[in-house]
Amino acid sequence: MSFDRENLVVEFVKLKDGKHDFCLSLDKGFFELFENSEILDADLLMNVHLEKLVNWIHVQLEISGFIQQECGRCLEPLNLPVSSAYKLIYRLNSEEENEQREFEDDGVELVYLLPAATQFDMSQAAYETACLGLPMLKNCDEMEEKPCNNQMIQKLDELNQKENQENTNDPRWDKLKDLFK
Repeated sequence: MSFDRENLVVEFVKLKDGKHDFCLSLDKGFFELFENSEILDADLLMNVHLEKLVNWIHVQLEISGFIQQECGRCLEPLNLPVSSAYKLIYRLNSEEENEQREFEDDGVELVYLLPAATQFDMSQAAYETACLGLPMLKNCDEMEEKPCNNQMIQKLDELNQKENQENTNDPRWDKLKDLFK
């Protein structure tokens, strides 16, 4: 499966001033471009709202869909819902000819483009927006159907019980508990 990175390159010199909207599908092939081994599969829809002005281009990315990753507990594949948005502002014809500068302020990324630039690539911004929409804890606690690997859960419970038994017999902890008395 391959994804054409050119789909995320915007040739702004060919666009008229005003608003432009387009939609793209992001799949496993897109994430393979970034060599992210954590993402097993993806089914995302990205809406791009672009407004071109004389010296500015305002871009809003909205990504929604599902990304498949391994459960953080039992390693079973989970389809995690993703919904996130990101704003970018491209400054055209900046006076900084020797370097391309970027900085973030108030949740909006400002990118200065060189005067000779005719296009910009949104693939990195799309990747980061999709990854930032993932939940911090990747497990099936909040899912109705739990695809847990029961053998792995049992093994984790056994190891947890064994560890708890070892900790209760450690005399160093008993001396520390005496400090509370």
